[in-house]
Amino acid sequence: MSKNLWIPTTDSDGVPVEALRVIIQQLHEWREQYLPRVGVPTDFAAEWDFVSAVSACASDATFHIMWIILFNALDDRGIRESLGSPNSASSAVGTSTALGSGSGLQQKIEELKTKVLDEALHGAMRIAGLVRSRSSSITSSMSNPIPYFTRRRAC
Repeated sequence: MSKNLWIPTTDSDGVPVEALRVIIQQLHEWREQYLPRVGVPTDFAAEWDFVSAVSACASDATFHIMWIILFNALDDRGIRESLGSPNSASSAVGTSTALGSGSGLQQKIEELKTKVLDEALHGAMRIAGLVRSRSSSITSSMSNPIPYFTRRRAC
């Protein structure tokens, strides 16, 4: 992601739509393959020790932060093909540098931007929920903090 978003040409010309599409696809693939293994499960077990719970929350939050970072990059730099950059594909073939509002590419760009916005908002809400969940479980047990620092063993 950083190889595509924080380079001089992206800073000056915007994020290429193809790079954006690939990043979105990779984030979806990572979510499907790894998040169920390392993130917070839907049936969050109360017997988890503190370290396991914090590790799962951190992994879950890190994934969602990627969407927020991607949104911020698009917000700061824009999308190359919709900005009319001299390095965009449309100007390479000698056509207009600004995309028309009825363009199929413009519609695809808007769909990608909407997807990133939705995922970033969902990610922010998910992170807030994880923080609230961990904060409330820690503060509610402060009368006896030992279970959060030791692994509970089955009898």
